[in-house]
Amino acid sequence: MTMNLSGRTIAITGASSGIGRATAFACANAGMNVIVAARREDELKSVVDSIRSTGGRAAYVVMDVSNPHDNARLIEAALDHFGSIYSVFANAGYGIERPVLTYTRPHPRLLQLRQQDRPPQLRRVLRHQGPAGPLCPRHARRARRQGRRGV
Repeated sequence: MTMNLSGRTIAITGASSGIGRATAFACANAGMNVIVAARREDELKSVVDSIRSTGGRAAYVVMDVSNPHDNARLIEAALDHFGSIYSVFANAGYGIERPVLTYTRPHPRLLQLRQQDRPPQLRRVLRHQGPAGPLCPRHARRARRQGRRGV
C-alpha cells in the first residue's frame, strides 16, 4: 500500500548533512513540504535552494536540538510556512568519534551514573541527543491539541 505524502509537511532535524539531508530530498521528491533544521545555516540554505530549484517547497530553521525553545521554534516555523505539520524526523545527533573497531559495548550502568560521574564523551552525547527525540514531537502534539493542524 502506497501513501500519498504530497502536500504534507515534515520537519527534519540534523538536515544539514548525511541521513537528514538525504531524507529532506527524498521527502521533497515525494511532494512533501520540507522544513529542515540544524546549526549550520549555510548548509541548510543549500538544501532549501536545491529543493526549491526542482519545484519543491522548503524552508529552514537554524537551531540546536538541545535547546527546548529552538524545538518549539521549529514547529512554529513549520506551521507558519506551511499551515500544518504531518511528521517530525528527529534525526539530529552526535556520536562518539573514533575508529569503529575500537568500539566496545557500553555498560548499561553508565547511563545510571550521576551526571558528573559519567565519562566526558558519554556526557556530550547525552547532552546533545537527550532532548532531541521527544521535544520536537511534543511541540507538534501540543499544536495539534490547540486545534492547529499538527501530527
